[in-house]
Amino acid sequence: MNKLLTMYQQNKLSPFIIYKGEQSLVANHVTQLLQTVLSKEEGIAPEKAIAKIANGHQDILFLNPQEESNYNVDDLGEFFSFIQFSPYHLTKRFIVFNSSEKLTTTVSNKLLKSLEETPPNIIVIFIAPKEFSFIQTIESRAFIMRGHGEEIHQMIEAMPLGKIEAIEQSSLAQNVKEILIEIIKTKNGIHKLGTVLSGNKTVASDIAKVLLEIQAGIESDYELKDHFLRSIKLFQSSQTYNSSSFARTSILIRDLLVDSDSKISQYS
Repeated sequence: MNKLLTMYQQNKLSPFIIYKGEQSLVANHVTQLLQTVLSKEEGIAPEKAIAKIANGHQDILFLNPQEESNYNVDDLGEFFSFIQFSPYHLTKRFIVFNSSEKLTTTVSNKLLKSLEETPPNIIVIFIAPKEFSFIQTIESRAFIMRGHGEEIHQMIEAMPLGKIEAIEQSSLAQNVKEILIEIIKTKNGIHKLGTVLSGNKTVASDIAKVLLEIQAGIESDYELKDHFLRSIKLFQSSQTYNSSSFARTSILIRDLLVDSDSKISQYS
């Protein structure tokens, strides 16, 4: 269950949230929340809401550390600027810190005062692995949520083993092949994509191409084919989006490696 979505629907969404868990699951829950907020408050269809998020929205800010490094103080410029303005289209403005485990003590302390005095129309969400602990002054002030990854495991269980051969024969780098095959075989290891994909749009695009080629070789009905094509188009349109490659590619893994006989539900 998406706890964030439930809190929003009950009008109980905390202004300062730390969400710990398997990062693809948590990132997907955040996307579902934002999709629902846009769909409800702007009166648009869920698929249009997803497209608007992918193309960037004035009331949503995704923050990511520099590739293969920690956050630094300079990375917070957008954050401090963003919280100075009232919402343009929504009732709240949303800030999402991806890979929050890369927040150093110095950066965390720099954030602390702003988090203590966050305007009432701002919601800040930190995405972090379940094992990670923030500095006590931040963690003690936040609403802590934990995701356990059951949905990711259920998604992976549906992947047919016959697709391993296609991955092995692809042009992907060997370490990427090994991670994807590990995900299929063991139902674990999806977190390893985070290191490989962090800020690397080229690798993410290569994976997307291979997943599309795999799906193209599977017989399925028009509805499924159309869904897969829309998933790829969304991925392509979000290349300039400030979301992490890991989050976007994890959604593709869900959409393009599930059993072709299974109907895909919408993100809402």
